[in-house]
Parts: sequence; structure tokens; C-alpha cells
Amino acid sequence: MDSNYNMFQKDAAYQRALNGRPIGQSLLEETFEAYHKIPGDIRQYITTEEYQEYARPFSAIWNFVRSAVGMTVEEAFSWQPDEEELYALRENALEEDWEKAGLSQAEKQYWKEKEGALEIPVTFFYKEGYWTLLNGCSTVSIMVLLSVAIGLSNMFPEEHVRKTDQLILSSLHGRRLYWAKLTAGAVFGVGMALLHFLFALCFSLLL
Repeated sequence: MDSNYNMFQKDAAYQRALNGRPIGQSLLEETFEAYHKIPGDIRQYITTEEYQEYARPFSAIWNFVRSAVGMTVEEAFSWQPDEEELYALRENALEEDWEKAGLSQAEKQYWKEKEGALEIPVTFFYKEGYWTLLNGCSTVSIMVLLSVAIGLSNMFPEEHVRKTDQLILSSLHGRRLYWAKLTAGAVFGVGMALLHFLFALCFSLLL
């Protein structure tokens, strides 16, 4: 049993220890050697002492390998670490993803050029703060939507309820008032978006 915060801090410390290391043959062998110390007859391997002591410090590399080529847990445990095979499998997996996404030939060529510019083996960098921020963008968007809906809900209905909207529109500068309100509403929406994003950024990087 452990708190989610404490678990996150442990994993962050393990990832920082790997920061700047190339995901090449040496690191792959260290990772899979550590994971092969886990007893093979236990389904929930993360509950074992062997995982906590030996494998967990390399969990970020293990997860990268699995996600990069689409390996199941069983396939990963039976795979023999091979740097060249890993990046060849990753390239094939990327091309399959491009096909599934329906990319055009020009788009595929663009991403192939980007991939060609990568230095192989790629280098591992700690990125959890930015990852958390990106994963939270949908939540930030909902909060912005709620803030704008609540904050601007009374901008125009009040005049309609009081039946002063037609009076304002027929006055000399009445239409300018509405444009001013629309501009203020837009500024308020942008301001709320920036405020929520900055809060999420600071919160993510702080943790």
C-alpha cells in the first residue's frame, strides 16, 4: 500500500536517475535483466519485492519499449533485448500507425524525414511535468468553458429581460456598446484560458 503522491515521487526519482542515458543495447540489457528477476508465476508482478527492488527503477525504459513497438507484457518478458531490432520494430509500428491514421503520402514523407533526423539510439529525458500538462489539457479546456459560461452568462440576457436591448440598439452609439461587450467577452475568454493554463503549468512542474 502506498499513496499516489509517494508512488509518483519514487518513479520521478528513478526516471531522473536515468536522465540523459541513451536507450541503447547497454540500457536495454540492464532493464530486461532486472525484469527477469521477477518471479514468472505471479500475475500481478508489480506487487513483488523483486519488482520494487530491481525492476521498478527501469520501468520507464520498459514502458517505452512496450509502447514503441506495441508489445504485450508476455511478449516483453520473452523478448531478448536487441537495439537494432527495437528501432526496426518501432519504425514498422510507426508506419502502421500512419496507415491507420489515413495520412497522405506527403504527410508520411514529412514524418519520415523527422524520424530520419533523430539520433539513434534516442536519449531518455525526464518529462513527467510536461506529460502531465499535456494529459490535463482536456480538463483545462472544460474549466475554461465553465468559467466563460458562468462569467459571461449575464452579458446580454439582462438587457433582453429588461427590454432595453432595442432601446440601446436604436441609440446613437448603441451598436458600439454591443461590439464593446463582444470584445470584452473575447478578452475575458482568452484571459481565463491563459489563467487556467498557467495554473496547470505551474502545478504540473511543481509536482
